[in-house]
Amino acid sequence: MVAIVAALLTIAILGSSALAAVDISGSEVFANGETIEIHDGGGTGTYINTTASINGGNGSTDISNRTIYGGSNGTSLINGDTNVTMTGGTVAAIYGGSKLGGAFSGTVINGDTNVTIEGGTVTGDVYGGSNVAGTMSGSLITGDTNVNIDGGTVEKDVYGGSNVSGKLSGSIIMGDTNVEYAVGTVTGGVDGGSKVKGRCAKSIICGEENVTSYIPPRPTSDDTGITEIPLGIPAIPLGAPRTGAASAGLLYCMLSILGVAGFMGIKVCRCKVK
Repeated sequence: MVAIVAALLTIAILGSSALAAVDISGSEVFANGETIEIHDGGGTGTYINTTASINGGNGSTDISNRTIYGGSNGTSLINGDTNVTMTGGTVAAIYGGSKLGGAFSGTVINGDTNVTIEGGTVTGDVYGGSNVAGTMSGSLITGDTNVNIDGGTVEKDVYGGSNVSGKLSGSIIMGDTNVEYAVGTVTGGVDGGSKVKGRCAKSIICGEENVTSYIPPRPTSDDTGITEIPLGIPAIPLGAPRTGAASAGLLYCMLSILGVAGFMGIKVCRCKVK
């Protein structure tokens, strides 16, 4: 968690730098806090509806098979909510938050993240939070994350939290994670928590992990023949207290943010070596 604190202090020192309204870079799209709608171009590709400029201009660009972020790329501060709605087309993945690909980077979204899928196809995963892939990097979302599946198809998994794959990196969501699966198709699982696979990486969710599904669970079998239900009780945040009152959880979260939890003998790192 010291890495997260250091990254956030860097942001505080540098301040909020100017961001392009909507930035399309290679295989990725960064809304930078602007409200965007992804739609089918009628056989000519997948496009964005937004009142903001795109790459500094007003031209439209085919974003088929790109990864979409409601937040930004790299160290940044976004004051306000992020909003991504998909009504058609095809994209690779969607994050309500930001991307941290470089080492020693940090991002703050001072608000909620909102992802709504009403149509189209996402060939990968959907996350309410950020993509923390850089070494010793951290993401902080001060509000809730909200993912609503109201149609369309997600070919892999849906998470209310973040994707934390960077070594010694972490994600903090101060509010609740809310996933609602009403209609449509999710081929993989639906989880209110985060996906954590980086060595000594960590996810902290201070609020509740809420999953509401109106779709009957689809049993699947693993290699041992044991039947598993992908839609169940949301996962407990890695390393977080598994028992205790809400006040204890909040205290733990605050200690982690301050970077002192480790010095007080509280486990702040779960090492997973691939």
